[in-house]
Amino acid sequence: MISNAGSVLDGRRTGDGELPSPDEGDFLYRRWPKPKFAQMARDGVVTPERAARFMAIYANLAPRPADLGVEPEIQELWASLWRHSIDTLRLIWEERLGGSLRNIQQIHDAAMAEKSREIAGPAFVEMGAMASGRKTRKGIVHGLSLSLYNSVRALWLPKLGWPFDERLKDEDAFAVLEGSKGKQRWFGLFQLDQTKTETLGVGTNYADRDEAEEKLQEIVEEVLARRVADSKLGLNDRAMGKENVRVGPPNPRRGSRKASTSDLLEVLQIRGLEFGKFLGQRERQAVLNEVYDAFFDLCSVLRLPAAGASLWGRAGLAFGSRGLGPGVAGHFEPANWVVHIDRSGAGVLAHEMGHAIDAAMAEACGLGKGALLSSGVIAGWKNHSLARLLEEVLVACKRDEHGRSTQFYLDALKFDKGKRIYWSSPEEMFARLFEAWVHDTLAAQGRRNDFLVFPSSGTDQLAGQEWRALISNYPKGRERERLVGLMGDFIRAAMPIARRELGAS
Repeated sequence: MISNAGSVLDGRRTGDGELPSPDEGDFLYRRWPKPKFAQMARDGVVTPERAARFMAIYANLAPRPADLGVEPEIQELWASLWRHSIDTLRLIWEERLGGSLRNIQQIHDAAMAEKSREIAGPAFVEMGAMASGRKTRKGIVHGLSLSLYNSVRALWLPKLGWPFDERLKDEDAFAVLEGSKGKQRWFGLFQLDQTKTETLGVGTNYADRDEAEEKLQEIVEEVLARRVADSKLGLNDRAMGKENVRVGPPNPRRGSRKASTSDLLEVLQIRGLEFGKFLGQRERQAVLNEVYDAFFDLCSVLRLPAAGASLWGRAGLAFGSRGLGPGVAGHFEPANWVVHIDRSGAGVLAHEMGHAIDAAMAEACGLGKGALLSSGVIAGWKNHSLARLLEEVLVACKRDEHGRSTQFYLDALKFDKGKRIYWSSPEEMFARLFEAWVHDTLAAQGRRNDFLVFPSSGTDQLAGQEWRALISNYPKGRERERLVGLMGDFIRAAMPIARRELGAS
């Protein structure tokens, strides 16, 4: 079959009739409309393994003929070979030819050699097989030479239950990958996308492949379970929202309608709302929309239901009515349990909610209204599990793994300039680290909310501060990664405890 693959495929028709002609446009999606791979596998038309293999092949192909930068006659010849390569792969798929990726490539390359010899001569025989490949800095890569990402999808999606487990997406790429150091082999767990590879399971390596695969199944199940929980909050992977203001999934409770005060009072259970007299109706409506969406984003990263936005009916909100003067964009009043945002306070909500969470933790520990747990811990109070969890974060803010002062703490001392302790106080360092965690958690999901947390411009700035700045009131560099990770661990461990202690449903 391989030796005469060209004649076997030549002249075949597709299920939709003749193959497209060149004048229909040299685009992959026109020449070979993307098959519904997952649905065909679920319907039993093809096996999941074949569907995943061709789904990966389709994603790997050049979407149109690569520009070789040569004279028009040669470029058109290349385009003709690209068309024939796509047609050949389409027919291999539709006629159920080939089994393994290697076998599919043999059939494809034999057909392309015959076609290349026919239309271009012997000199193009080897090049013809490459015609559907993408152009890289090193040249054209064969269309069936799958990237690591596409190779992982082709192999592992069926192993993990795709497409019958609908929690798995076509784009998912989880895998056990093999590595070696000297003569010693090891197996690691990874999650990939088009641009990066991340370790799973705290980077543990396994000597045994079977053990690694079993552990991967467990971790993927946890990931998918979290995905289901997120979907109940309305999360998805589509980036929507106003450009340069909010990027992320729409607030499912608001959609395209205007937010109302009842949304905040009844859905988020905000204890009360207060607006300054100078906020006009139009500006007030804009604030309601922004804050409603911001609390949706905050609850999604905290993994809390809507009522968690108010810390279960505790927090009140004030807008432009309790300002402390120039330079103070927002503040939290522990005694009154009010988060205030000034008229120029877009971006401070996450910071002030960090203080509110600190106060909720104190109440959960029995310290009473108006207290902050961070202050109590630094004063030596550690009579509750929440206090002991928070102590680890506060100590890490000041000392690194080797007991040295962190740059985060040293910069805070510089901001204080030896006067009153503010920037270096435990409650302010906690709130700024919480703010950084909110920002980075959203960013890791491709999301952004400028009203919730100060915007970043480009990949080198986080939470509005230069990553490489000589002095910053936020952690930066590798230290930031460590501290943000610790804050994430703290939130995941502490919030369920606080919720239970506060009697929240």
